[in-house]
This record gives sequence, C-alpha cells and structure tokens, in this order.
Amino acid sequence: MSKIENLELIKGMKDIYSEELCEYNTLEAMARNLFSRYGYGEIKTPLVERESLFARSIGEVSDILQKQMYKLEARDEDDKKNPLVLRPEGTAPVVRAYLQSGLANQDNLCKFFYTGAMFRGEKPQAGRSRQFHQIGIEVIGTDSKYADIEVINLLWNLALSLGLTNCFVKINNIGCKNDRLKIEEFIKEKASVFASGLCQDCQRRLKTSPLRVLDCKNENCISIIKQKIGQKIPELLCDECSQRFKEIKGNLEVLGVNYKEDNLLVRGLDYYTHTIFELVHTGLGSQNAIAAGGRYDELVEKFGGHHKGCCGFALGVERTLLALEKENKKLTAVDFKKKEVFVLASASVFYDKAFNIAMNLRKNEINAQIILDEKKSLKAQMRQADKKKAAFVVILGEEESKNEEVLLKDMASGKEQRVAYNAITKELKKLIKE
Repeated sequence: MSKIENLELIKGMKDIYSEELCEYNTLEAMARNLFSRYGYGEIKTPLVERESLFARSIGEVSDILQKQMYKLEARDEDDKKNPLVLRPEGTAPVVRAYLQSGLANQDNLCKFFYTGAMFRGEKPQAGRSRQFHQIGIEVIGTDSKYADIEVINLLWNLALSLGLTNCFVKINNIGCKNDRLKIEEFIKEKASVFASGLCQDCQRRLKTSPLRVLDCKNENCISIIKQKIGQKIPELLCDECSQRFKEIKGNLEVLGVNYKEDNLLVRGLDYYTHTIFELVHTGLGSQNAIAAGGRYDELVEKFGGHHKGCCGFALGVERTLLALEKENKKLTAVDFKKKEVFVLASASVFYDKAFNIAMNLRKNEINAQIILDEKKSLKAQMRQADKKKAAFVVILGEEESKNEEVLLKDMASGKEQRVAYNAITKELKKLIKE
C-alpha cells in the first residue's frame, strides 16, 4: 500500500469500502428490524462526551479510563475543567441522555437501541480496532427478571437471524450490591495467600478492583483463580439473588437459548450487578466474545438520579462480521415491514404465559411488545398499547387461560375474537397481511 507523506491512516483505524459497508449496513438493518419487533426505539448520542461521565460509570481505576481514552484538546474553560473524550462505550451516554431529557421523572419503562462508532486507544485486536462500531440496547426502569430474559433472548435471536451457528451465551450471576462486596472481600482474603503467583495486573487489581481478577487472560492466573476462588462464588450469593438467577436460567431453557454458566465471568465495567453475559463464538480464538452485557441497577443513581433497574448489551459489529466470515457467510440486504402487536396479561399470575406468547410471536417475525413489569394493571397496559399505536392487542386473562386461548383485538376496527394458543401466529400473520 502506498503512503502519502504525513497523511497515513491512523493505526487501529480503517476505511470501509462499498462491499464491506454493505455488510455493516445490512447487519444494522437486521438489528433495527429485530429491535422494533421487541419494542425498542432508536437513540443517537454524541461521539464526544465529558471524561467525568465515564469516570463515574466505568470506574476511575479501570484500564479504559487509565490507558485507553482518547482525550480532546480543550476549546474553552469548561473543557479545561472537565475534559472532553471520544466515547469508549454506549451505555453511559444513553443513561446521561435519559436523565437530562427528563424521561427519568416520568416513571416510564424506556427501551432504547443505538448504533455507532466507539473509540479506545488499546492495542488493536482481531475484530476490534481503535475505532470500532457497536449495536446496543438498553432497558431502563425495571427490576423485573423478565427484562434480563428478554435482553438475553433478543441477543440470541439476533445471532440466529444473522445465521450464526457456532456460538452460545455465557452467563453468570454476581448478585446484588451486598453480594458483590462479599465476593470482593472473599477474593482479597483468599488471593492474599497466593498473590505473589499472580501476574502484575492481577496484583494491582486486588487493591483497586478485586472482581476483575476473575477476568485475567493469563493462563497461570486462570488456573489458580479457577481452582481457589471460582467454584466458591455461587455460595456467597444471597437466597433471593440465587433464586432469581435460577428462574432466569429456567426461562432461557424454555426459550431455547443455548447458554453455559461460567462462575468466573465478569464484565470490565464497574456498574454491573446480578446477571452478566457474553455471546461467544467458538471460531474466534481467545478474543471470542462478539457481544456482552448485563444488569446495571446502580448506574442511574451514580449519575444523581433515583433508583432505576437497567439491563442491556452491546454487540461488536466488526467481530460479528469476522464470526460470519469464519462460518463462510455473508449478509445480503433485506427489506422489512412493520406492524405492532401488544401482548397483555390481565394479572401477574398470567404473565409467564403472556411473556412466552410474545416471545413466540417475535420468533415468528411478528413485531410484538410486552411491558416488562408483571405488576402493571391491564388498564395501564392498554394505555401503553394505545400510546404506541398498536395494530392489535392479544389479551390473556383467567377465562382465556383456562380455555388455552387469547382475546385478539383489532385496534383500528375494534373487532374482537377468541383464538387458540396454537393459532395465534397464523391468525395474526393473516390479519397483518390484510
């Protein structure tokens, strides 16, 4: 490749030409279609944010903040006091936007998706440049375990819709805030005995962020930590967190998500609690995670807001395309149509069934929404369906549940009909086509 003096491409960044760009755009379009099926709306945040935003969310001692952040030249006094950086990840900017917009004061569940470039000044890796692209989702405003289930199921279905076969979801539970503190104390106590045998990074992390010791890629550290620490972590979780995780795994099995539990899995960001996960591809070697996420219930409070349960993931575009390449697959452009269905449960006792109906509709390429709060009244759910201009609502109540059927309502005409469980998809597809 010829060089133009002083104008060479920056190390770890790349130009993307038409053929490859077509795959980028198709991946994004397929994700948009799937996200809309689950009721997510798009948000765009700036490429540039305040450094303090990430200091609060990621953590002052994280490698991202200490070593990888791209800082910008100050243009005024505000920038000197609070420097600007290129965003290294998408979650913190979305939460900032959520708070600054006033959405946090409306007591609504918000479901966002985003696409765009992120920047980290780290050593370029396979499928990860210094400028890389992510597609992510964030659910803000619910503590319900069904949000965790929906988010993981959505990620799994995205992988399937792309045609990926050599992958699985790796999951772990790091518990609530109190559990996490117990785990960190346990790691510090146990590791103090064999700390001298760990790498320098692990020795540093024991003092600053003990949980990240579990994320070390050094083979010697992995062997020691797995044997001495990993198997004990589930025993440190409180009964409520253990039961919650058990129920999440049970639901994922029902939904057909291929998952494996890994007690050593942690995320490299400080804001995670409870469920964490990665979408792993077996053909990518050591850097095999093409997406990652989890629950981060404390982040809104860290930014000065009231408690809001949150959950989400980010998928790396370049690494996903690399995984497809390993499977000798290419994405081709697809056209999509959109008509939304709302699934409602008249009481929390029917929510499990309603949730699985919504998931099945999505699996069959019908844009279905369900409110991720099993305690919401039917009236409140119907208001939400009206607000979102749903084409149809599927209602599950006591009588319908007994007869293994639902009440299907056409919102435009007001026409209602009872439909058997096993005929819902067929009937809705017929109505949507009309």
